[in-house]
Amino acid sequence: MHDRLGVGMVALVFMTACGGDDASGVEMPPPDDSSVMEAAEALLEHEGFPGMALATVTREGVSWTASLGAADPENDLPVTSDTAFWLASVTKPVTGLALLAAREDGALDLDTPIAELLQAKESFTLASPRAEDITIEHLVTHRSSILDADAYACAYFLGDEVGEHTSLANELYDAPLCDDTTPADLGGFLANYLDADGVYFSAENFAPERPGERVEYSNVGAALAGFAIELATGASLADFASERFFEPLGLTHTSFHLSDLDASMVAVPYTTHPETGGRLRLPLYSLSTWPDGGLRSSTNDLGKLIAAVMNDGALGDVRVLEESSVEAALEPRASLAEGVSFGVFWLSGVTHT
Repeated sequence: MHDRLGVGMVALVFMTACGGDDASGVEMPPPDDSSVMEAAEALLEHEGFPGMALATVTREGVSWTASLGAADPENDLPVTSDTAFWLASVTKPVTGLALLAAREDGALDLDTPIAELLQAKESFTLASPRAEDITIEHLVTHRSSILDADAYACAYFLGDEVGEHTSLANELYDAPLCDDTTPADLGGFLANYLDADGVYFSAENFAPERPGERVEYSNVGAALAGFAIELATGASLADFASERFFEPLGLTHTSFHLSDLDASMVAVPYTTHPETGGRLRLPLYSLSTWPDGGLRSSTNDLGKLIAAVMNDGALGDVRVLEESSVEAALEPRASLAEGVSFGVFWLSGVTHT
C-alpha cells in the first residue's frame, strides 16, 4: 500500500557518510556537488517527482544539503532541508532504536513474548495458535508469522485517529473496502486485525510456519513491535521517541503524528493517476500502524539521527543510545538474502548488482 499511495513520489535521499569515515571506518571521498545534483535532477525528471531533498552526513552531523522542486506544487511551496517527508518504511529503523532504548531502561527485552505484554495490559489476544512463541525479536526481524493481508490497506486514513476519520482506500477507489466505524488508533487497528473477533481478522493474517521459521516482510508485525513500547512503558512510541531522540537532538521537523507538524512544512504526497498516468495529488493522510511507516522527518533532522547512530549513539555532547544498543541494532539476526541480514529493523550487509 505504501507504494500504491506514492510515498516515493516525493523523495528524501541521503548520501550517508560522504566526506569522512563511514560507519565501518572506510574513508570515503567528498561528494562532487555538481554530479550529485545532475543525478538528482535527472531522477526528478525521469520519475516525475514533484521535489527532492538531499544531504550528506558524517559523524559530526549534516555537512551538506540541497533541495529541488516543490513540496507543494499547487501552492508553489519549495522543498527545503527542513521540509518533512513521509518516510514510509524508513520509519522502522527508528522504531528499532526506540525498542533498544526501552531495553536500556529494563522495560523489555528482545526475547520478551509479545503475548505476555498484551496479557499484562489486558489488551487484545493474538489469534495465532503459536501466539505465545512470538517474541519482539521475531517482530523486528520479520519472522513473527504475522502477514500483511489485503486489510492492511485499511490502515491508511484521513482525519483524526481518535475522532472522525475516513478510509483513504475507500476515497481512492470509491468503494466501501474498509469499515470507517472501526478505531483508527494503533491499538484499535491491531486488535481488529490480529484478534479473532476483529473486523479485519482473517486466517490469511498469519503464516502457517512457526515464528522464526519464515522471513516475510510484515508491516503489521512492525507496528505490533512499536506497540510493545506502549505496553511495556506506558508511553506511546511517539512520546517515547520524542523524549529519547527527537528533543535531545533538536529534531524540530520530525514526528509520528501529522498533527504535531506545521502543514506548510510537510511535503504533499502524489501518486500516479490510474487512468491518465499523470501525477495525482493526495491529501495529507495518516496511518493507523504508524510505527511501521508513519514517521515524517526532514533531511536536516534525519541526518542528525543518522550521525548519532554512526557515532555509536551520540551526536556531539548529546548521547541518545548506549554503544551496545547501536551494536545490537546492526547485529545480523535473520538472513534476508546472500550477504544481507536484518538486525533490529536495520539491514546489514551489502548487495552488488
